[in-house]
Amino acid sequence: NIDFEILLKNYIALHKYMKMDENALESPVMWVRLEDFTANPSSVLKDVFSFLDVSTDDGVVRNILDGIASINSNPNANYITKWCTDGIRRHGRLIQKYAGDLSALGLDYDLDICK
Repeated sequence: NIDFEILLKNYIALHKYMKMDENALESPVMWVRLEDFTANPSSVLKDVFSFLDVSTDDGVVRNILDGIASINSNPNANYITKWCTDGIRRHGRLIQKYAGDLSALGLDYDLDICK
């Protein structure tokens, strides 16, 4: 059982390293959020294909997506429920403590998910 604060600090550090790597690379980088892909797989897949300069033809995209058994449109639902019922009570202070670090990552996640 890993301490939540350690997980949060590792999450922040990982993303900082990824941002540093992005700046150091001599080729373009595309960030894709799982939540965006699962909410709108066809659009995000077209964006990825366009970034890679490959065909964004609807038939190609549809053929790929049809080959996937299923895509959960809200993969974080269980985690959000658990966070909002118990996690925020136990660890909510840490979100406030690290809000600046999380915001600086520029990932555009809403930290107030229990609205």
